[in-house]
Amino acid sequence: QVNNGGISLRHFPLGFRGGKAVAMALQRNSSVAYVDFAGCDMGADAVTALAGAVTTSGSYKSIDLTLNKSGEKGGEAICKVMRDKSVAPNIRRLLLRGNQIGDKAA
Repeated sequence: QVNNGGISLRHFPLGFRGGKAVAMALQRNSSVAYVDFAGCDMGADAVTALAGAVTTSGSYKSIDLTLNKSGEKGGEAICKVMRDKSVAPNIRRLLLRGNQIGDKAA
């Protein structure tokens, strides 16, 4: 579902391939303000690709990656985005519950 500057694919079973495809599409779109991928089961590599898409656009304000099995690798990629001074100030909401991200990723 796309509306009001955002994309919600909440609980849509994207998996790895679907998550990477969406990340590639988002790299080409700078008008998206929020993404909701809660429960899409994307895995670490797709979450990492999505983190790369976020860095190409400073427009993101809200990102929901709850329950995507990102693990340490995906967590490290998201933390890297949050340390990017050109991107992080715009992000007001970041949800990462249930991704098995430990202290090592932070």
